[in-house]
Order: sequence, then C-alpha cells, then structure tokens
Amino acid sequence: MRNDLCASIQINFYRLLVGAPRANDSSLPGIKEPGAVFRCNWQYRSSCQPIFVDPIGNEKQIFRTWRNVTVDHKKDNQWLGASIDVNAHGNSNVMICAPRWVENQWFVQGQQLMNGLCYESNKELEFDETSGWPALDNWKKQIHSTGEYYIYGMGSLGSSAFYSQDGSFVVLGSPGINDFSGGFVHIETGPIKEKPKVLEVPVKASNSYFGSSIATARLTTDAVFTVVGGPRAGGPGKLGSSFGASVCCLDLNGDGLDDIVVGAPLYTNKMDEGKVYVYINREFFNLELLRPTLSGSDTVGARFGTAVANLGDLNLDGFQDLAVGAPYEGGGVVYIYNGANSGIHSVPSQKIVGKDLHKGLKAFGWSFSRPWDVDGNHYGDFAVGSFESDKVVLLRTRSVLDLSASLKLNPRIIDLTSKPKCLLHGHYRHCIEAEICFKYSGRNLPPSSEVNLTLSLDTLERHRDERLRMFLVDGKNTEIHQLHQLFTLRLDRRSCLKKKIFTRVARDVITPLKVELNYDIASSSIGIASMCTICPIRNTYGQSVNKARAQFALDCGLDHQCQPNLKIHVRPIFSEGKSTFLIDNTPYFDLEILVSNTGETSYLTVVTVAYPPVLRFSYVHHEKNSSIVSCVPSQSFPYSTFSTLECDIMSPLKAMKRAIFKMRFYAFGIPYNVHEFQIKLGVSSAGTKTDKRRMKLLPLTIPVQMSTQMKFSSFSVPGRLSFPHKVSVIDGAESKMWENISHLYVLRNLGPSPMPHGQIILTVPNSKWVKINNVLTCEVDFWNCSSVICYIGLMHKYETVFINVSLGIRKDVLQTFKVTNILGLVSAGELKEPNYRSYNSETIHHNITTTTYISYKPLPRKVVAWWVVVVSACSGLLLLYIIAVIMWKFGFFRRKKKEELQLLIKSSESEREILSPDSLSAGSSDVMVLPSGQLLLDQNGHHFNHNPIPHHHYPERDRLFYYPHLEPESPQNNSFDRDPFFTSRSLNRREPQHISTPHFLTLQHNQGNSCKRVSRTRPMNGCYYRNQNISLNSNNNNKDNAGDEPDSWIAPPPAPPRPPSFDNNPYNNKNNAGVEPDIWIAPPPAPPRPPSFDNNTYLEPVELLESRA
Repeated sequence: MRNDLCASIQINFYRLLVGAPRANDSSLPGIKEPGAVFRCNWQYRSSCQPIFVDPIGNEKQIFRTWRNVTVDHKKDNQWLGASIDVNAHGNSNVMICAPRWVENQWFVQGQQLMNGLCYESNKELEFDETSGWPALDNWKKQIHSTGEYYIYGMGSLGSSAFYSQDGSFVVLGSPGINDFSGGFVHIETGPIKEKPKVLEVPVKASNSYFGSSIATARLTTDAVFTVVGGPRAGGPGKLGSSFGASVCCLDLNGDGLDDIVVGAPLYTNKMDEGKVYVYINREFFNLELLRPTLSGSDTVGARFGTAVANLGDLNLDGFQDLAVGAPYEGGGVVYIYNGANSGIHSVPSQKIVGKDLHKGLKAFGWSFSRPWDVDGNHYGDFAVGSFESDKVVLLRTRSVLDLSASLKLNPRIIDLTSKPKCLLHGHYRHCIEAEICFKYSGRNLPPSSEVNLTLSLDTLERHRDERLRMFLVDGKNTEIHQLHQLFTLRLDRRSCLKKKIFTRVARDVITPLKVELNYDIASSSIGIASMCTICPIRNTYGQSVNKARAQFALDCGLDHQCQPNLKIHVRPIFSEGKSTFLIDNTPYFDLEILVSNTGETSYLTVVTVAYPPVLRFSYVHHEKNSSIVSCVPSQSFPYSTFSTLECDIMSPLKAMKRAIFKMRFYAFGIPYNVHEFQIKLGVSSAGTKTDKRRMKLLPLTIPVQMSTQMKFSSFSVPGRLSFPHKVSVIDGAESKMWENISHLYVLRNLGPSPMPHGQIILTVPNSKWVKINNVLTCEVDFWNCSSVICYIGLMHKYETVFINVSLGIRKDVLQTFKVTNILGLVSAGELKEPNYRSYNSETIHHNITTTTYISYKPLPRKVVAWWVVVVSACSGLLLLYIIAVIMWKFGFFRRKKKEELQLLIKSSESEREILSPDSLSAGSSDVMVLPSGQLLLDQNGHHFNHNPIPHHHYPERDRLFYYPHLEPESPQNNSFDRDPFFTSRSLNRREPQHISTPHFLTLQHNQGNSCKRVSRTRPMNGCYYRNQNISLNSNNNNKDNAGDEPDSWIAPPPAPPRPPSFDNNPYNNKNNAGVEPDIWIAPPPAPPRPPSFDNNTYLEPVELLESRA
C-alpha cells in the first residue's frame, strides 16, 4: 500500500521531516489513513520514527489558541502531512497540515464540511492543546446564505504552508474557499497567538484554486508580500498549463529584492513537457519576464516545474539558486539553476538524475525541502521527495572553491627599433614579462591547494598558420610555445609568479601578441584530497581563462591604427604579344599585377585571386628590386566554383611605394564554346579591417580564341581506268562487271589551335552504273548522287583524318553512255568547321573535288597473214623495178653538175682534217657544221651514216638532228612519238630516256660559206625548232627574227651526271658513260664572235665557243 511518503518534506535542524498523507497511524487504530509525519536522522538510513501530532481520535476536542475552539474530529483520510514547513528564519516551529480534515459536527444539506486543520509545534516537535489552528471554524460562513456555494465549507486549509522570510508569520493556502476560488490564512507567529486572518479570492474566480501553492516575497525594501498560485485560474474548468501549480520567491540577481518563479508543469508542445517562468523584480512591482523561459530538457511528459524551491546561495557567489523538479522525466530529474547579474543562467549548472542515485526511484523531484546545512560545511543541503517510490534523497552541497586569476604583460608596446635587453644564448633579444597571480577563497576549504595552469603564446587567429612570434625557454633551454605548470596556492591569499617571454622577428607585426592563461584546481591536489570525504568543487561560473595582449610598435601614427590606401592594377600578358588567349600547344598566360599604396604603411598586404576551375596556377615571379611574393591556396572566400589564391607581399608596403609581380596560369579543358572567362582580384591588408568574405573582388575578363588552319585535300586511286570497247555480261559473272575505285579525302590540322569538331560532307555518284561500297551516314539523297556526312571529333595540331570512299563502276559504262573519248567520275567534299564566337578559321579550301578518268583501251593491231606480206613485197619490188626502168629511160639518174659537186668536195678537204682521229683524241668537244649532204667521219675514219641509227635529213626544214648511237633505257614516255617528223618508222621507237652525252649534235646548211665549227650545247630543259630554214649567214640571221617564238617544244633527254672521258670515243663505247676524265683539256681561246650570231634568236640556247673561217 502506497503511503504517498515524501508528499512534503522539510529539515528541522539535523532532523528530516517527511510527510506521508495516506499512511496509517498506529496510535489511531480505528481511523483509516489519517496520514503521518516521520522524523529521520540524515546520517542513518531506515532510522525514521513517527511523530505523534494529535493522539485524539474521532471525537471532540478543545484547542486553546486565540480562543477556546471546540472541534469534532473526523480524521479518516485527512491527509496529515500533506504540507509541512519549518520557520527556519524564526522560532524554528514546525507547521503540519491535514487539508482534508472534516468538522464532524456540521452538516449542510446532508454534506460534512472539509475545512482542513493545521498543527504548529515548537522546535522540539512537541504538540499540545495549543498546537491546533482551526482557522475556518466560523459556522456562519461555511455556506453562502443562498446555499449556492460553499464559503469555508470546502476550504481545505493547509493545502500549502509557508513561513515568511523573516519568520514573523505563516500563510496557509485554502484553495476551496468561495466555491474553490481560493484564498489563504495569515497567522502571526509571535508569543501571543492572534486571530487568523482569512483572505478570500472573489467568488467570480471560482475553480481557480488559488492557494494550491503559496510563498512570501520581499518585493520592496520595507514589506513582505504573499504570492499565491492558482493553477486553474483564467476560466471555469480550464486546465491549461497549470501555471501557478508551484511558486517560490528568491533573490536571483542579488539586488536585495525577491524575484518570483512560477511553475507550469502541464505546459505542452507535444505533451506535458512543462515550463518555468522567471519574473525579475525591477522595483515598484515591475516584474519582468525573462526570456527564454526555463524548460529543462523539453522531455515529453516530464512535467518540468512540478516543484520549485529556493536553495539559497549554494555556490556563495552572491546570487540565490533555484531547484526545479521534473518528476516524470524518466524516474525523475532535478535541475539546479544559478542566479546571475542578469537574473538567472538559462543553462542549468547541474542535472541530477534520480536513477543515477538509486535505480528504484520514481517521481524524483516531486517535492523539495528548505535548504539546511546538515553536515556543518556552511553550505545549505536539501532533500528531494520521490513519493511514488516512498523515498527521500538528501542532497548535500559540496564546498565551492572560488578561484580567480590575473595576467599582465610588461611592456605592452614592443619597439623593434630599440635596443634589445634580454639575454638568450649569448645574444640580446626583445622580450616581455608576464605576471600571473591567483587568489583562492571559499568556505570550509583546506589551507592550501594546487592549481594547474597553462600559458599559451600568440593565440590570436592570424593571416595563416605562420610561425609563432613568441616563445618561452624551459629548464632544458628548449624553446616552447605553451607552458604547463602546477602552482601551490594559499587560502585567501594572493599568489603570483613571473615568466619571461621572448619575441621573434616576423613579417606580421600588426597582429597583436595575445597570451592566454588557462587554469583549474588540480585533481590530484594533496591539500584537498587528504582532508575531505566530499571534496570541494570549483565555482561553475567562475573564470577559467585570462587573456592579455601586447603590440609591436607600428609606423602608423600615435594611434597605432594603420590606414593604407591600396590600389591594384592588372594586365594580362599573352604569348607572342597577342591580345587574346589563344588555345594552342602553349596554353598559358601571365597576369602582371601592380599594387600601389598612397596611404599609411600597409602591413600583411594580400592580393586575393579567384580563378575558374579551367585554370591551374603555376608560379609567381616578382620583379627585381620588388618585394618577395608568396601565393598559397585559401578557403576564405565563398566562391564555390572558383579556386582562391592569397598572394602575400612579404615586406611592408610603405607610403607611395608599389610592388610588381607576375602570376602564370595554365588553361586546361576550356569549353570550346566559351569566348571569355573571368578572374577576380582584390587587395587587402591587416589595417583595413575588412571581412575577407565580404571583400569585393573586381573581375578581369580574359578573351579566348581558337585559330585553326585545316588542309583539306583528296586524290583518286587509281587516277585513270581503261575499259574495253565492248563489254558483255557473262552468265553468273555479274560481280566481274564492277571495278573498284577509292576516293581518299585527307584532313590535316596545321594548327596552332585544335579544331573542336567538324563535318565533311561528301557528295558522290550513286546510281545503277556507280555504287558506294561503304556509305556511313546519308543525310541527303537526290538524283544519281548521295551525300555522306562524316562527323569529325577533336583534332589537335598536326593530327590527320583519312576518309576513304570506295566506289564501284560498271565496265560497260562507256559503251552504255556512248562515250567517245574520256568519262570523268567526280566526287565532291565540303568541310564545315565550328561556328563558335571564339573560333577563327584560316582554312583556304573548304570545297574540293576528286576525279577518276575513264577511257577506252587501245585497239590491238591485227595480225597480217604471211601470204599478204609475201605478195605485197613482191608487188612492191616489181613496181619499184618498173618505175626505176621508166626513170632510167627518161634519164632521171643522169647528173649534169657532177663537176661542180667534185669541186665542192675538194674545197672542203681542209675541213675534214678537223675530224681526223688525232684531233678527236685531243679532247676537242666541238661540233662540225657541214653543208647538206656532207658526211661526218669518226676518229677511226668511219662515217656516222650507217646502222643502227641513221641520221635524218628533212629538206623542208633544212635542219638535221642527230643522236649518238646508244641503246634506250625505256621505250615508254617517248616525247618524239608526238612529233609527225619523228615517226616510229624513222626512229624505230628506240629513242632513249637518258643519253650519256650532255649535248646535241646539230647539222645545218650553210650556203656560200665554208664550214663553221659550232660548240657543244649546254644541258638544256628543252630544244626549240621552227618550221623554216635557218642559215648561219648574215642574211638569214638578221634582227627581224628576234623574239620569234618556236612553234613546238621537244623535251631533251635527261643530262648525264658528268662528261665521259675524252680518251675514248663515247659514241662507240657505252661503258665510258659517266666516267670522270683524268685530265681536262681546255679548248683554244675563242675568237670574237661573228656578228651574225648575236641576233640569231633561234640559236640562243647554244653557246658559241670558237669559230674559224
């Protein structure tokens, strides 16, 4: 059976008073659940004893209070111990109430009256006939005269009880007065008992239950007020948040006036989380609600604020502290909130979980006692009720240690231009002295304690993670940047130590030198651990960090606040002096950056560069005699798609000075349709006090261009086809009627930029007579033609794409279309390049054609029968014989000028000596010019008019061409076949392509003159001839012939490498061709040239070396 133990609890001296309103009393055996109050020794468990408040049973009794009052008890279910309070600031009396006590002698409309009854004992917990307080005994006010509602009849006196702060009176809550509007009873606690004063809430506030909770508060400096909670006020039957279900008054902000705390345990966001409202007293009844309100952990169903209590100043910081119960948060939780200057700390200093103390606790935090120092450590302890588990938990307060510290730096301004005074490792350096002092105080503390201190140097956030500018030297002469040390303190005494801090030369002289001191009581402190069972705890809200700053002397005036005026100028520099960024094999560019300062000295000058992801930073180069610049990546700017660099100008930028440097960037993966991109730049310094994330960066636009020259060419394989005159289809051999042709298209990128993509549109014949063997993609189809589109991907410089169009043509195409000469098979190619704004095409030919020539094969010569040859030969001989006979008969073979011819032969005997063997062996390279019909002799006396190659004389041209006797190398490509005079019959189609002699022999008529010797011609690219007589005399070689063009061109055979040796006759020995001579014999000096040759246009290619008459 549950006794509802701990429904109310209090501490009286060293005794713990616990109410059990539904307990049975062994001294009242005939009464059902009258309730009981137990007295417990806090030092021993299970040592609780019942207190005999009133041994009288259900019978009449006379109480001697302000007057003699006769009551008729009915104590069944009276809930004795439902409320208990101790006059802690007065006479230490104890008030114990039974709010459901019934006056048995009154019956109103058949109902007994539940007035409620309270008992007040002395500090020894002794009760007598003067202890009772039947404050609602006035029988005239039990029910309203109309009988509509109860006045005192259901008053429930003692539902709450509270002694005032000064102990001069006690107030008892009566929520049932005036139809449950509520009220309370005020009783003075002097030596003479006075009549209780009943304060009623008007009946119009029925069902408000004012008096369910009650407290007193010093709201002004000269008066104490009663604070009454009405958890159902605001409307009949309205439950709401139960605001006012619990109240307490305490001085949270230490101003000497009480503040008010109100619990609303049924406040709901989801379900019964609960909330506590704190009202700060600003004097003159100006109560200010603090925000935010207290809500604990916001646990669903916790009913935070069911009980609230003033715990006094637990940590001795001058502010009273608050306890708040949340009995249904798990097994129950108690929150401790500390007062503060602002009113209260919104975050609890402690969260005491019931199940951490005892696993069986339920509804822990239902009720609180007043604070009382039960263990003598000068700190108030208090008890917490857990009524659903019939247990009480005594929470003893630990001694609070108040530790304070101070940190000072001397000097605070360090002049780096002054002479250093601190000696370190044999050298003087600049230094500062840090003075650290502690004070250790509190109640019930040991005389000494140890503090664990940590001294950290140069802790301010700086431009980047640079080397620290301060250091200490430990006992091993090692440089350290953080000092850890145990330091012994004396209670209530100030203890100090000093440390020397050295400084380094650094670039950053504008950021202050910050030193931080962290400290706490050492957990292994011997002075505390050896003298306590519940050791002191440090004040939660005390400082644990102290900070101090020093500053380098700056060239920024007396205020040490630098105000530079920085400007930035940027110029992009592209390769080969271009004005745009050209995408080629060297895809980089430079940024030339100039930073100038027209204000005070700029320290930690930083140029910020944000660039797109297509760029990669390479390096930075500073100009000669300019400050060194260092660039590192940064994440300080909110550019999600940009990378950021911070370039530090290492030296301070003084007034009217500037710094110049260059940054190189490489571009990778720029989209080909992008014609520009932006780079953002800005400049800042440590003196500008500009938030980097808000610093405005200026954009710089970089134009992008691609310049490409594509070479588009093609050829046909084979270039020429020959088909028979007649082609017939053999059964089952249709495939043999087709001949394959390849048109090869070649696309080559000559650069300098890549071509992103392109198209080649090929238009090729495609019909019954011509078919495409490898069509890729046909986009257009029209009559007898097809278009094939080839998509070209990315082509870098010097890359080549080959497209082979394989065609088939029928062999009977010529005879089908009745072609008489040549048929041309043509395909066309068109190159289309990208149409980007950034793309510049330098291609010359975008449209080309490829042609395959098709012609008939030459007809084969018919074989002549042998008898035809025999008959023809005999007939020819017979005819020749007949003609010769006839001509002989008519005297045709008779010569009348034979004598003249003989004379002419004799006159030329002297010239024949030139061609003697001796003269030829002498190395003469001259050529004889003879009259028509004269023979030439070689050096052996043989003439050249014999087989195998005869000379040819054409009277109608008066010119004779002679070629030495050599076998031809190839019978093909004979240019002489095209000349009608050089027929295949006259030269037997044996003209050589290559002749070893480097000259032509030219024989020519010379009428009226003796023989002329004409020199060997130089190797020429061609030889002119003209269909007219040419003479060497002055009559034929006149100036009228100057400038006449030859009618035809005869290509000469190729020149041999070197002239052969003149020791042997080159015309009779083919093996001497190309043999180097041992000795060169120069020809005799040439006499003056005859004037007749100066104007001879037709002999211009021939060089005249010598002439003799």
